[in-house]
Amino acid sequence: MPRYKKRADGRYCKQIVIGYTEQGKKKTKTVYAKTIKELEAKIEELLKQKRKENFVIDDAITVEEWMLQWLRTYKANREYNTVNMYANNIKKHIIPAIGELKLSQVKPIQIQDMLNNYMGTRTGEICKLTVKQAFQQAYAEGFIERDITLGLQKIGKIPDEKRTLTREEIDMVFNTEFDKRQKIFLELLYYTGVRRGEALALSKYDVNLDKMELDIRHSLLMKNDNTSCIKEPKTKHGMRTLPIPQALQSDITEYIKTLQGNYLFTKKDGEIINRSSFRKMWGGISKRIKEKYQTEISFTPHTFRHTYATNLYHAGVDLKTAQYLMGHANVEVLLKIYTHLDDEKKSNCADIINNMFNNDRIRQSEFSQN
Repeated sequence: MPRYKKRADGRYCKQIVIGYTEQGKKKTKTVYAKTIKELEAKIEELLKQKRKENFVIDDAITVEEWMLQWLRTYKANREYNTVNMYANNIKKHIIPAIGELKLSQVKPIQIQDMLNNYMGTRTGEICKLTVKQAFQQAYAEGFIERDITLGLQKIGKIPDEKRTLTREEIDMVFNTEFDKRQKIFLELLYYTGVRRGEALALSKYDVNLDKMELDIRHSLLMKNDNTSCIKEPKTKHGMRTLPIPQALQSDITEYIKTLQGNYLFTKKDGEIINRSSFRKMWGGISKRIKEKYQTEISFTPHTFRHTYATNLYHAGVDLKTAQYLMGHANVEVLLKIYTHLDDEKKSNCADIINNMFNNDRIRQSEFSQN
């Protein structure tokens, strides 16, 4: 989609938001120019003028009012979970801390003080992201004189726990007796690397038993404890066809024969599974492992997916093929995994070489003695 609109008379134009009415509707001004370069210069000049005049919707507008307006205007068309993430962060963390402050009078130290309460947490990272985007938009539209988020300090992020299942944990999982639904769900995660939502959205029509292939075309979105819906993957890369390994083929064939409806995973009433039902199923899996081995395994469906990616590496699957099988839009995520495993291999290689030459020296010593 072109960034600027070209009119029939050959001129370029773009609408710039210059304010909002009391009802929250946008006020706009259309800028015209013969070339894109001239148009961009005029836009920048207009925004500079707005900042110079300290053009604010209303001197009394608060951070709370602006954050909610920003959410409605600029995040309306995003994914449900993304919108929900921003909304929860704004209502639970930002508004209680700085919501009553005037938008035009907020100081960087007040934002930093709020962020320091969430040092080293995922909440802090999301909070910082939300504030930066909202205040940068306020600056771009001329509602505040400068971007006060430029000097914010890093608050540190606790890295996501992306680990693989250990050999012992894999043995525990596959030697525990589960019900049919629990078993096939775990096997799908382990043998195909599908995301949780992709597995839960599978219907029997997605399983090609003749070719032993799995068509990933949908994902389950669990909006809350009781509401779920089937949607397409976020990107076209999420749509893919996966081979069903021999280790899974007989189990999934028998499981499909037992289905009363179309979907592989449903509630007791046959409707698509929701968050509450999934928690019970996953909780039941953990409970059965604990009962058998008197210990708990801390894992999530994503742990199986990360294990699958690692198994692809050890099987010698190239990066581009692995990207397709995993359904990644770009290769960066997998590249980190492969690079990390390459580094591990290099470290092990040094030990192997040392042992090889140490053994060689021992043999030489024994030969000389004889």
